[in-house]
Amino acid sequence: VEAVKACDQALTVLGKHNVAPPGFAQVRAVAEHLQRAQVMELGHHSVSASDMLALRTFLMKAQGATSFLAIPGYQSHAPQSGQIFGVLGQMKEDFEKDLAEA
Repeated sequence: VEAVKACDQALTVLGKHNVAPPGFAQVRAVAEHLQRAQVMELGHHSVSASDMLALRTFLMKAQGATSFLAIPGYQSHAPQSGQIFGVLGQMKEDFEKDLAEA
């Protein structure tokens, strides 16, 4: 349940990225929330290794960032933020499916 909420929060913040970039504090807070919810471990079974690596890299950079430019997606609007959005969306769907089956 916590993992679904964490993914939903992350998707909300990143979804707003297309309209207006999320604030520095928002990105860091979402990254910390995802780490606390242990989304990384919970989603490992249903997400490809390359997607997990991309998500881990994003979260580590966002948590350790000391400026906007250090957060993935702020230096450019490269596909990395879109990739993260897709990974989180898939993880959320998988978590919801697993909860429904439990």
